Amino acid sequence: MRRQKVTLMSRRNFLRLSVGATAAALLASNNLESVFAQEGTPIPTPTPIPGLSGEIVLWGWKGGIEHFQAAIPDFQKLYPDVTVRIEEMSYEDTHTNVLAAINTGVGVPDATNFDVNHLGEFAEGLMDLTDRLQPYLHEFIPVSVKLATYKGKILGIPQDSQPVGMFYRSDLFEQYGLDAEQITTYADLVQAGKQVAEATKGEVKMLAMDVGSKICMGDPHLIIDLLLVQNGLGGTYFNREDDKVVVDTPEAIEAMEVLKQLSDPDICFLGMSDDAAIATYGADKILATVAPAWFPLAMTGNLPQLSGKWRMMRLPAIKPGGLRASYQIPSVTAIPKDAPNPDAAWEFLRIAQVSLEGQLRFTEVTGGVMPTWKRAVETLAETPIEYFGGQKIYALYATIAEEVPDVWFGRGWPEARSIIRKHTETVIRREKSPEEACKAAAEEMRLKLNKG
Repeated sequence: MRRQKVTLMSRRNFLRLSVGATAAALLASNNLESVFAQEGTPIPTPTPIPGLSGEIVLWGWKGGIEHFQAAIPDFQKLYPDVTVRIEEMSYEDTHTNVLAAINTGVGVPDATNFDVNHLGEFAEGLMDLTDRLQPYLHEFIPVSVKLATYKGKILGIPQDSQPVGMFYRSDLFEQYGLDAEQITTYADLVQAGKQVAEATKGEVKMLAMDVGSKICMGDPHLIIDLLLVQNGLGGTYFNREDDKVVVDTPEAIEAMEVLKQLSDPDICFLGMSDDAAIATYGADKILATVAPAWFPLAMTGNLPQLSGKWRMMRLPAIKPGGLRASYQIPSVTAIPKDAPNPDAAWEFLRIAQVSLEGQLRFTEVTGGVMPTWKRAVETLAETPIEYFGGQKIYALYATIAEEVPDVWFGRGWPEARSIIRKHTETVIRREKSPEEACKAAAEEMRLKLNKG
């Protein structure tokens, strides 16, 4: 069975294609003056730090650094003696180089962007930002702050929000007699998929599994993560104390069983390339896709001809009455402990990211990625999105973010994901039962990560 590389970076790749017209259309209807006038706890007006000079070096990848580039002119109005150099790297190289720099102390940047699933690896080399962020915490969506926190310290500034829902083709649901409001569990989704497969002799399916991430969340290692969170495992693979592996618990085995049901070939295309998936969606042969808050960009960029036909709903629950919300992996920006110019780096990040203006700029330059600042999200929530039939999808995403009870990432998380991915494949190929796969994954994690 074909397997892609871990493709989280792909959201960054297509973000660069989404800047401009998409962002302008998204934000055009908003009156920013009314946003600034909203009631609430006032944001402190920082006093510029006198005497800052020198250079700031920030690392990141295309799709996650544009708002920093856009903030440079505003920053240099306050600090003309500080220059900003943004070093663009690939997604993989950014994370590799950060780990090397903080471990060796050589070539340490002043600030760096990274995905929070690496927080446990980087934690010892990052500056504690808790005190600096304290005056602004009421402005952030709570789960975003939790995700940037490791062992009681806020180590990163939240950049984007990634609550997860499901997109579905409203026109095809109507054509095949499906009611989205009646699909409240994954068992309902599987049953609806079988109904469609029977009506079309298998030519049309509910989902696509084992595809890249250009337009849908089809890679099973991503879906099992969401299911684990939905079933009460907020750390997916590890407990809150980050000292135990939990992928062989009854909750994890139950989540893996759901993944097995979803990968049933009667309701799910398997082994598709990105291009094949795009063509199949365009041919009206796939009805739904799991969707974090950065996927609207992928949909609008790769399937513009389907504008107006998609809608968004909450995820189905694993059990009746269960959680219909989950969370994906956002990015944060951190200052290493050994940063050469940490005060200037903080002032730059404050302007670029710890402000309403910076948050709205982030959403604009990325073409619509959901920010972490409550008032910025409130602005987006009032915006009907034409591609989704005028639905205000950000309002639903904001509600989903509030429903997620807790999410965290621990030390060794990326390696643990590669392990669970390998064992998930044995379930999809029907080589092992969910219980066998979960126990094998847990044993391997405990051995390789030295966790109980």
